[in-house]
Amino acid sequence: MILTQDRSAAVGNLLVAVGQPYVFESLELPSHEFRTQDIDNPVGDGKLFGRDRLTPGRATLNLLVVGDDAAEAHAHMRAFSAAWSGMVDRTKPGAVAPLEWRDGGITRRVYGRPRTLAVTVDDSRYGLIRVTAAFDLSDAAVYGPDEDMREVRIDMVPPLSGGLVDPLVAPLMATGHAERQGLIADTGGGAPTPFEVRIHGPISSPWLRGPRWEIKLATTLAWDEVAIIDTRTGSARSSLGRNLKSTLNARSRLRDATLAPGRTELTFGGNDPTGTAYALVRWRPAFTF
Repeated sequence: MILTQDRSAAVGNLLVAVGQPYVFESLELPSHEFRTQDIDNPVGDGKLFGRDRLTPGRATLNLLVVGDDAAEAHAHMRAFSAAWSGMVDRTKPGAVAPLEWRDGGITRRVYGRPRTLAVTVDDSRYGLIRVTAAFDLSDAAVYGPDEDMREVRIDMVPPLSGGLVDPLVAPLMATGHAERQGLIADTGGGAPTPFEVRIHGPISSPWLRGPRWEIKLATTLAWDEVAIIDTRTGSARSSLGRNLKSTLNARSRLRDATLAPGRTELTFGGNDPTGTAYALVRWRPAFTF
């Protein structure tokens, strides 16, 4: 669903907005807790800081469910409850859903799982039910919508440019140069951005590198096989059904592999005698708010 109306949100296939049975009231974005290794200096004044990690908080969507009478309001409430609980398969480990909203002409989304629905029916006789919906975040970033998706392709053999240039003067000489690949002028966001990379075979021991991280697979991909690696969810699988997590080398820490805000560059390689393998890196811009 593409949101075009300010002060709106998408819950599954339901639109929460003015003019709908589900009226957007507010969205409360959480503060995140820090897990620290800080200790008081045991031999002097001050504090010694270690590594910090973030524990994502809980977003809260407040809305009104409205109808012409109590019966219609309750029918809409049942539909909203079903959409809310159906956003994600809770029996599937690691499964998350997006919660997307639009305000001030800007659409943003977070990922996580729907949690508690608090329902107040004091005014249901007037066709009005108040709802507070809690949504636990899987990570601390806020992302752009589908229409903001970006991508870059990196080939094993870079395309050449050059050749003969008119006017021709003897002796004739053809030259060329390889185009620079993997250069991202701007990731589009303001926070470290997770990404998905699809490595298309045939290739063995493929790798993708960025500043301060590496993803490398100790496996061989067939000509019709694609390795799909998602650093936001920490998953690595094959288009043919193989789980590739066990083939990642020790330096491949997927959750630490992100695109830095602004300008960055990626490199791709492996063993491919055909020179036809390539990597397609896709991401949506990430923000702190």
